[in-house]
Amino acid sequence: MLDVIMLSLRLAAGLDLRQFEGEFGAEAAELVWGSLQPHVQRGLVYTLPQGAEWVRGGSGAAGPISVRLSDPRGFMLSNDIISDVFAAFQLD
Repeated sequence: MLDVIMLSLRLAAGLDLRQFEGEFGAEAAELVWGSLQPHVQRGLVYTLPQGAEWVRGGSGAAGPISVRLSDPRGFMLSNDIISDVFAAFQLD
């Protein structure tokens, strides 16, 4: 799961939260989404479509989204952003 997060966020295509939720569950997708919020607010992570909100289960008015790092700032800070996502899982 962590490999998918790390590798996806390092690609221009980003991480599809719909697919991630399907593979790893809604709780894991919510942790990813929540940990990315400060970075979305700082303009380091974009949502696709732009400004969309992720909805658990991929339903609702806003619909499911993907997230990607902004270029160049988000990519330059990718290690910090990805570390924040990993920390949300409280791995020991």
